[in-house]
Amino acid sequence: DLNELKQRYGKFIFIPSSFGMCNHFSEPGARLKWRKEMGMISSQKDADFYQAYVDHFESIFQSFLEEVPKLASKFSDYLFIVRPHPSENRKVWEDKFRGNSNIQVISDGPIAPWLLASEMVIHNGCTTAIESFLLDKNVISYRPYTSTEYDLDVPNQISMQAFDSVELQEL
Repeated sequence: DLNELKQRYGKFIFIPSSFGMCNHFSEPGARLKWRKEMGMISSQKDADFYQAYVDHFESIFQSFLEEVPKLASKFSDYLFIVRPHPSENRKVWEDKFRGNSNIQVISDGPIAPWLLASEMVIHNGCTTAIESFLLDKNVISYRPYTSTEYDLDVPNQISMQAFDSVELQEL
């Protein structure tokens, strides 16, 4: 699988996304009705927590949608492969990157061969960063917005961290 991916895609930067909380395939937004039905929300405080959680990651998600084409333009000798989380609406990614010849949205196969075949992994709080780190890959956590309440510590801490577009491009 590894050799086949390298042969088929050449040099690529892998971007596993984890934005199902704000880009869910079944409905947009904070999904407060669903969360209430699941017993996750029993008070206005709970609703406010989840709304702020989704708002935080929506800001990061929008930054990824804007930043990936910039990276693809600047580093045109690489292919950028975005792998949406299974809970995400992949059409949002596909629509945003349509017409960019070195950006593809792909969800095929197990993730380990993709990580091994990649030159680098860029994420935000994605547990795939842990697998990437253990596979000795270069891993960048792009963190244009941060929150001590909502961000996942381990995936971000084991990665090189970029807090803005300039740092991301430098890394």
